[in-house]
Amino acid sequence: MSTPTEDSNPRRLFARGCSIIGHPLIVLPLSTLSTMARHQRPEWWPTLLAFIMVGGLVTLFSVLRVHSGQWRHADASLPVERRELHRFMFPILLIGSTTAALGCQQWVIALGMAAAASVVLQAKLALSWLKISHHMAFATLACVLQGPYLPGLAVGLALLALIGWSRVELGRHSATEVWAGFAAGLVASFLFWVGLHQALTATLIAPTAPLK
Repeated sequence: MSTPTEDSNPRRLFARGCSIIGHPLIVLPLSTLSTMARHQRPEWWPTLLAFIMVGGLVTLFSVLRVHSGQWRHADASLPVERRELHRFMFPILLIGSTTAALGCQQWVIALGMAAAASVVLQAKLALSWLKISHHMAFATLACVLQGPYLPGLAVGLALLALIGWSRVELGRHSATEVWAGFAAGLVASFLFWVGLHQALTATLIAPTAPLK
């Protein structure tokens, strides 16, 4: 009986599927937009537009890097690739957050972009020692955004476990790097919720429905 190749191994295929579903450009928009829909936030459409713009720019940058032969994979797994990705993403998120806050008065979007920027900054600062898992960091942020909605939290926690396992299984990260991503996501989540509380207290954001 022939042995399955690495690409056809069911365990690897499942891990790859979990990794794809757990991509930051999938889990974070889904969690954010579903939470905003539950809370009847008026910023739903501007938030969707922000995700499309930022996600489109990051995707285009990664694809062009791979197409030009400067990167091996759009995952930006090598330290030099990851460093270039950080240099590209951080200013975009910072400028986007500032523009959303000061130019458009869209404080929810501004706080979300600032939280995402904090993940990138943490990963950038830690890169000399370890490669923080972007997948895990943004999935953690996405999971926390579901609180205290229990069904959303349950799905988020299950997905977190699968994403963490898949990144190690595929050899993209070590277990330490996955846990570091989890910690980075918690830091970003804390900053987001503190900022949101301050904005609500200062009446910069007026909830249109009771927070669930």
